[in-house]
Amino acid sequence: MDASLSVPMIEIDVPFFKLLKQQKLPLTLFFTNPQTVEGTLKCLYTYVTREVEVVVIPKAFDLLMAGDKVAHDKIVMAALQDAPKNAAVAQLSMVDAAEKIGLLYPLMPLVEAILNNE
Repeated sequence: MDASLSVPMIEIDVPFFKLLKQQKLPLTLFFTNPQTVEGTLKCLYTYVTREVEVVVIPKAFDLLMAGDKVAHDKIVMAALQDAPKNAAVAQLSMVDAAEKIGLLYPLMPLVEAILNNE
C-alpha cells in the first residue's frame, strides 16, 4: 500500500499578486521590513505592469523583532488609518491591522487558491 499523499505546493505570494493585478486603482503597498521591498516588487512586477507606490512603516519591524507585537500592531494600525482604498499590506505580520481596516493582505486569496489547487 502506498501511504504517500499529494500535497499541493503554493507560493503564497502568487495568489496575492494575482489579486493585486485585478485591482483597477493605482496600488499602494505597505511594508514594515525594508529588506523585503526590492524582492517583493521584483516578483510583483511579473504580474502587475503599472507603478506601485511603496510605503515603509518606520520602527514597526524593529519592534516585531524585539518581540513587541502589540507595539508593532499599534504603529502599523496608525500608519494604515489613512491608507487609500487601493492599499495592501505586503507582510504577514501586518495582517491583523489590515483585516481590521479592510485592506488587502497576502492571506486573502490563499484559501481559494488552495481549494482550487492553483
